[in-house]
Amino acid sequence: MIKIKVRRAYNVDVARIAEIEKGAFPPEEVLSADRLRWCFRAFPEGFAVAEAAGGGGAVEAGEIVAAMVCRPTALRRITNEIYETKELPKGDTFAIMTFIVEPGLQRQKLGERTIAAALELFRRNGVKNFSLACKDHLIKFYGRHGFKLAGESELKLGGALWYDMYLGR
Repeated sequence: MIKIKVRRAYNVDVARIAEIEKGAFPPEEVLSADRLRWCFRAFPEGFAVAEAAGGGGAVEAGEIVAAMVCRPTALRRITNEIYETKELPKGDTFAIMTFIVEPGLQRQKLGERTIAAALELFRRNGVKNFSLACKDHLIKFYGRHGFKLAGESELKLGGALWYDMYLGR
């Protein structure tokens, strides 16, 4: 089992996050490297990465294997606005824009361990509420981490059907 350490991301990590993002999603759903760089400049506090800490053989210690990108906002539901570069209402919610695990390392509980540690990292820094949009096959995954289904999302990313989920008060 790959041991991980979840930490805040650094600017230098954005290229690796973009690489994982590109491999994890269909092209029409990918956050581009340019958009991720813009996000990091605008809200670096919303980036967390999981880096290998040893014990996995398949990856070297220090290699980023998963990431979460969140946008601070007052919006409790996910809309296309979350993914745009315009200013959003300030608030107490982190909208999860992407949560990714290196595709070749999926199905090894990295997602389970990363999301738990990333949410805890953000909570320690005062974040109380989280929202996200996911496809139906991920509803149970996020539900195991306390997210509640809020219904069909207004998100129109890639033409897919998305579901909003919420964690918090």
